[in-house]
Amino acid sequence: MADNIDLIWQQLRATRWDPPAAAGANQERRRTYVMALEQAEQLMRAAGDVGPAASPLLLFYGLSQAGRAVASAAAALTGTDWRLEGHGIRVFPGSALAAANLADVTTVTDEPTNRGSFARLSKLLGSPLWPRSAEELVRLEVLWDCLPESRDLPLRGGSRDRRTVLNVEHRSVSAEPTPIVDTAVWPLPAWVMDAEDGHVSLAEYLSSFVLGERAPIPYVLASDCGPPRFDRHVDDWGEVTMNWQLPDGLPWEKAEKMAFLKSFTRQYVGGRLLCPTVTSERKSVHPLMAWWAVLFVLSMLARYEPARWNAHIDVDSSPHAVHLERILTQAREVIPHLVAETLQEVR
Repeated sequence: MADNIDLIWQQLRATRWDPPAAAGANQERRRTYVMALEQAEQLMRAAGDVGPAASPLLLFYGLSQAGRAVASAAAALTGTDWRLEGHGIRVFPGSALAAANLADVTTVTDEPTNRGSFARLSKLLGSPLWPRSAEELVRLEVLWDCLPESRDLPLRGGSRDRRTVLNVEHRSVSAEPTPIVDTAVWPLPAWVMDAEDGHVSLAEYLSSFVLGERAPIPYVLASDCGPPRFDRHVDDWGEVTMNWQLPDGLPWEKAEKMAFLKSFTRQYVGGRLLCPTVTSERKSVHPLMAWWAVLFVLSMLARYEPARWNAHIDVDSSPHAVHLERILTQAREVIPHLVAETLQEVR
């Protein structure tokens, strides 16, 4: 994996002599793009040289600087809109870091009109915000579950309310013109597959996922019109093959089907994801912003509550310690990929 990370950073470095058009619009914007990427790489590489006591700080600020490069490269941000000011997300209330269980640390964001990094980039990427005025708080546990890597690392015991991201197998989409797109979707928890009525349990689970503005209607492939045919994996999670009905009911070519899938999934390290909602707003969290929110909370703990953070990462006494170590390691491996994909998305 280290070689792969090096390759991604090399690809990102290769964009600096000839940045995306928006980043080259003026010298200040170009300089921000170049130096923000340089700082992001140095900070995230440095995170690999320290332990979990300090790595959240380096990882978060590395991602924050990468976000400045993304904003500089975004064609949709004109004038001075590409300039970011402040975090744009905070822990609420301020005492929550010291008092709350790790899973229950709550966050709020800036308003969509603010220049805070999280708010501006979320708006750019079609990702939700939860400002205090909306009377919505989002717990770390919910944001944590928006990371694909967290599936087997829950911050709390298993719950029927838990929603983790779903992979959508887009590589096997049929080239034959049809009025449906059939894909495998996974991982589904055991309670969905074990329910007496699989159609009802699957619909209940999928109701927490955004299926796009055109609301494609999922239904399960079953030649006998019987219950969903779940395929249980050895880890007790499973998958099912879905038909996504195309909006006009007409046969579409493969390129059109792929565009349709992209309209309600998010790209993630070469794959496609169905991401759960975290607020009443029917928007899925962009993967880059999910990582941003999680690393922000962890970095605030490490910075402002070092004794409490040390208790969380103590493998002799904390149930979260190994999970936190794994997520922090995964962050160094995944985020460079996400930055590269997001730069392609916004240019």
